[in-house]
Amino acid sequence: MAQVGGTSSDVTMQVQELIARADGKVDVRLAVVLQYLNVRLPSLRMSLGAAVCERSKQLLANFPTSAMEDQQLLSSYPDPHMQLCIQYRLAKKVCLQQLIQITK
Repeated sequence: MAQVGGTSSDVTMQVQELIARADGKVDVRLAVVLQYLNVRLPSLRMSLGAAVCERSKQLLANFPTSAMEDQQLLSSYPDPHMQLCIQYRLAKKVCLQQLIQITK
């Protein structure tokens, strides 16, 4: 399990690094950090939740298709490899959408 701790500013920096990765992905350790914040630093949770929500929206906006379009594309591609790629992209979008709902 990832270690998170320190002062409020230390934790904020750690979370920002998890959200704003150079490759544009959301770090999987983010869930651990959010759990830590719920228990230990509830006053910081609101501002970090807003940052997670905003970053998730940015990542969703960068996809070439919407989740609904991906659902429609799944039935139009007979190639199982292409279907798997679309399912993976759709799963990432669903995860980001859930992060947005959780952090609103």
